[in-house]
Amino acid sequence: MKKLIILSLAVLPFLSSCRKDLNEDPFNSIPEKDAFSTADRIDKEAVGMYDALQNSNFFGGRILIYADIRGIDATPATYFGLDTRNSSIENWNGTRTGYSIRKFSNDNPAIVDMNQKQEVPSIQIRYTEVVFNYIEALLALGDEATATTWLNKIRFRAGMPAITETGAALVDHYRNERNIEMVCEEQRFYDCRRWMIAPTTLGNKVRIMLVTGKLKAGQSAAIYRYDKTKYDYTYTVQNIESGVENRKWDDKVYFPPIRLDEMNKNSKLIQNPGY
Repeated sequence: MKKLIILSLAVLPFLSSCRKDLNEDPFNSIPEKDAFSTADRIDKEAVGMYDALQNSNFFGGRILIYADIRGIDATPATYFGLDTRNSSIENWNGTRTGYSIRKFSNDNPAIVDMNQKQEVPSIQIRYTEVVFNYIEALLALGDEATATTWLNKIRFRAGMPAITETGAALVDHYRNERNIEMVCEEQRFYDCRRWMIAPTTLGNKVRIMLVTGKLKAGQSAAIYRYDKTKYDYTYTVQNIESGVENRKWDDKVYFPPIRLDEMNKNSKLIQNPGY
């Protein structure tokens, strides 16, 4: 009976302290003496908290930590884009590279989400693609002057300077220009096969652009948003995480197989390599 009475008395102060803390108004500021203002103090107090958790004296207490600590051991906050695989809203279909496709999308701000209908014309062939094909034919025929003129017309339209390369450098520039202009238009796979450069292009590991922002000295921000006046940004190209888009090129993909019924009709036909 005596043990039961002691237990009851011990519980009452605990319940009283809980009600007190739940009814307190939030702080607008924290006194310097009550805050963990350095990384060293955080390290020492964190060790002490584990000891305090083992006795009843901890209940009803408060832990106050400054959010803008710049100690040497402090871990910087990391914010992930809402359209990435680390999104705090929807991550199952986020981009793994940090980039999303905006091309051929209706950018009308009145369209809320994918549940609303978008009316975007289905482009089968563009005039620019016809021009690129013409330029490629000119390069194959050795008419570099005319090819350069038409290639620059495409660049001038986008406000880019003229190119002056010749020979192999001009061909490389043309291929890069076509890759940039026709991106996400289902051209690259066929272009690389036609140029026989697939092992060094389509066979490469997918890479991503890692963008890191670090607060400048004297700057602070409660909520992160892209701002070059407050942050110093670095851009690092690196391979995508292991297990994602593990690409390997096989030369047999340059040419499709000849159908078996065609091979049976003509014994002189030789099957394409790899089949």
